[in-house]
Amino acid sequence: MPTDSTQTSPSAAYPESSSADPASRSSDSAVVHQQSETVTEGGFQLKVNGLQYPYQPSADWTWMVRPGTSWLTMDFTVTNVSGHPLMFSSLGAFDLRDSKNHKYTPMDDAMETLPDGKAFDDHTMQPNETASGEVVFGVDQHADGFLLTFKGNVWENKGQDDWPAVRLNP
Repeated sequence: MPTDSTQTSPSAAYPESSSADPASRSSDSAVVHQQSETVTEGGFQLKVNGLQYPYQPSADWTWMVRPGTSWLTMDFTVTNVSGHPLMFSSLGAFDLRDSKNHKYTPMDDAMETLPDGKAFDDHTMQPNETASGEVVFGVDQHADGFLLTFKGNVWENKGQDDWPAVRLNP
């Protein structure tokens, strides 16, 4: 793994760690939920349906997995509970951290490696609309102790920094 601790793009599989990051503070101060629990934040309800770790893409896509990394897929369901149309962006809604406080975000370019119909389609959701799908995270191959911070729609939060967290059990 490189020693550079910055993440150059949302799809980069290299971890980022910062105690000044609001998500790291929220992981310490927010309520931590079990993976089986439903959480509500930023106009959305989230239910994690399952995880696959490590996720192995088909042989056509294995070149995308960088040395020293593994992929984790998260199958989830979200419902718009805001009462008005609201954009759901998996990139903005999820921060994943490991036991060493390395931060990972969904890998947009890895979504095409998922089987047809499995990738979550970010879109504006109508009130009470429910959608399901999967996202892919590129994590350090020895990472463990995953904690998912859920922000829902960050514009709906109005500057909040104590988002709920979900302990993931791959």
